[in-house]
Amino acid sequence: MRAPGPSLEADRFQRPGGQQKREGRWLVPQRIEVRVKSGHVKPDFTEAVITQPLLRIDAKVGSGGLKLLTKPGIVVDADDVAVRSGRVKVSAPWGPDVPVIGRVNQVGESARTSQEQR
Repeated sequence: MRAPGPSLEADRFQRPGGQQKREGRWLVPQRIEVRVKSGHVKPDFTEAVITQPLLRIDAKVGSGGLKLLTKPGIVVDADDVAVRSGRVKVSAPWGPDVPVIGRVNQVGESARTSQEQR
């Protein structure tokens, strides 16, 4: 279910190192830009307020990872992710009867990109 109200156009995760999380109740923008030299970024969408049908994630991750924590109804498309070393893993154990509440399209280079669900 999408929440009514304003939407945020873009958000940026930029880390030279370490870990950055976004969790709890937060407004999901139309686009997220991730720039990580060494470290991990983990946006948690399980309690996030989703106001748009599509979120574009532009990611460039050096040594580290980008992990998306999702809930049933969020579809992750990682087809355009280019990986130099590491892996891309998308898993969604829910079936086709779960309504789609949002799509995440990841584009860019990544050392490791994965999706978890709760």
